[in-house]
Amino acid sequence: MQPLAEVADYEDLVRALRDRADQLAISRETIDALAGFPDRYAVKILTLSTPKPVSADRTRDSRGSVRRIGMTSLGPLLGALSLKLLVVEDLEALERNRSRYAERSHAHTVSAKARWEGSEGRFRA
Repeated sequence: MQPLAEVADYEDLVRALRDRADQLAISRETIDALAGFPDRYAVKILTLSTPKPVSADRTRDSRGSVRRIGMTSLGPLLGALSLKLLVVEDLEALERNRSRYAERSHAHTVSAKARWEGSEGRFRA
């Protein structure tokens, strides 16, 4: 297993996925078919340019829609491109941020964990 790209933000992710599709020499229509997407959906979510919203609620742009890779589309997209994601520690960022980390309060964690475990898989308020 060899790394194909280093991803630090959303644009890097889109660029890496586009590069992978190019490497496999498959069309966006093929990605749509393999991932179970509607026609031309891969074209929309693999777009690098960020359109400027024209609506007050930021849901529409000058082309009529804003599409992003989301939690529903990520898995099928990775599968269509024969990819999986691995999360690795960024040692440079760790060194940069270590002094700014605040310790987590375990009182809240234990309380929530006890409520979860005591509810047979359902969270109790």
